[in-house]
Amino acid sequence: MNGGESREGRPIRVCLVEDDPLFRGKMEVVLRNVSGFQCVGSFADDESALRAVLVRSPDIVVLDFGLPRMKGYEFLRRLKEVAPDIRVVVFTGIPDDSVLFDSLAAGADGFFYKDEVAPAKFLSELAAVQQGYCPLAHRARKVLLEQFRQTRANSVAWDSLTDREREVAKLLIDGLLNKEIAGKLSIGEGTVHSHVQHIYEKLHVHTRTEAAMKLWGIR
Repeated sequence: MNGGESREGRPIRVCLVEDDPLFRGKMEVVLRNVSGFQCVGSFADDESALRAVLVRSPDIVVLDFGLPRMKGYEFLRRLKEVAPDIRVVVFTGIPDDSVLFDSLAAGADGFFYKDEVAPAKFLSELAAVQQGYCPLAHRARKVLLEQFRQTRANSVAWDSLTDREREVAKLLIDGLLNKEIAGKLSIGEGTVHSHVQHIYEKLHVHTRTEAAMKLWGIR
């Protein structure tokens, strides 16, 4: 079975950081029995792994997000600060979408769920990472696409508001009551109520909480 190789024509050097011995062992066997890849480190402990990775200078780190002491995104952030050229592929068994967003925000170069990983796919994705691509699990792509669509829809809703309605909306998001908004903007409380109703209609919501959730991060 053939694998990939680095841009210099040598095997792709990989470090594993994974506290699950069974999963880590499976990946070690795959890497050590395929040409084009070299396992240069396998670690269960996050602190010792961070020090060793910097010494061994792998091309790619395969990182478990759910480490025992240090969160995966913290490990990733610290590694990228001192060795930005080392590529990191995050693997996780945690289905929470926040894991995906936290990993990408911290600088992950690829993201996969453990239950979606097959050996051949695993190796081809590592080779893709080495060539500069950022491969993502199918579920991760779906989550990001939905997030993009939702953000775009919310942006369109924000754009539909008048300048005054946006001023009111910003204060709504901050949790101010109609009376407090009226005082902030030097307008009547009845006028604020009218603006709030128009905001609800344009956003297709019925409460302050729904409006705030829809507009959070857009203002």
